[in-house]
Amino acid sequence: MKIKLIFIFLIPIFYSSQNKIDNIEVYYNYTKDYTDSISYPSKLTINNDVVKFDIFFSNVGDDIDSIQKNVQKYIAKGKSLIIKGNDNVFYKKYNSSDFYFTKSIYLNIEYIHEDSLNYKWELGTKFKKILGYNCQNATVKYKDRFWEVYFTKDIPISAGPWKFFGLYGLILEAKSSDDVYSFIAQKITINKPILSNNFEEYNRFIKNKFMTWDEYVKFANQKIINKNKKMQSDYYSGDGDTYISDIETIENEYNITIKEFQKKYGLVE
Repeated sequence: MKIKLIFIFLIPIFYSSQNKIDNIEVYYNYTKDYTDSISYPSKLTINNDVVKFDIFFSNVGDDIDSIQKNVQKYIAKGKSLIIKGNDNVFYKKYNSSDFYFTKSIYLNIEYIHEDSLNYKWELGTKFKKILGYNCQNATVKYKDRFWEVYFTKDIPISAGPWKFFGLYGLILEAKSSDDVYSFIAQKITINKPILSNNFEEYNRFIKNKFMTWDEYVKFANQKIINKNKKMQSDYYSGDGDTYISDIETIENEYNITIKEFQKKYGLVE
């Protein structure tokens, strides 16, 4: 059994590091279906040995072609980092397991460094085609949420949407087992000219001041408590409505539920 685990979890990293393809773009639809089904365009870019993933929250509802044109115009003006409003961006070096990324709290951008991510993938026996590529499923548990992904060995790079990597090929689809979150590839371009230089962007990006993941969780929980207490105070003084934040997130960073909010702080819906 021990030998089997080594085969499943270590071989993908070795395999992908020897067979990677540089210069690739993949557009995904990122869907959150917790309250209302909302889709956000997102993009994976790999070039110059750096992986970048953008989620364009501020462009909700835009189609892939529109996003692509807007990105190209933005870059053509010499602006390579797209952090607008509550958009999120993720960077990592191709052969690294360290992520540098942004999270938004009430439109404020926070910078987080999460090191040594280690996914314990279990390969499945299901197969299907996505965008014409033969894909196989795999499953993993990450931050108390189970995920099923489909990856293709036809594109032998260890990458995918959001923070996913570590399989024998590119991940084209990822869905949480509770059917709340999903990333589904819509368009792939390989070895075509890409205007942005991920390596240069990465080097500029990591100059920001970063929190660790644990520091961010503590900060985010206190921030959302303070914000909701203020809105409750405004409500009872007649200056506003009581506000219950949507504290269901893809990474489960909030350790308090809406019911606990209501009980602890007397908040009403």
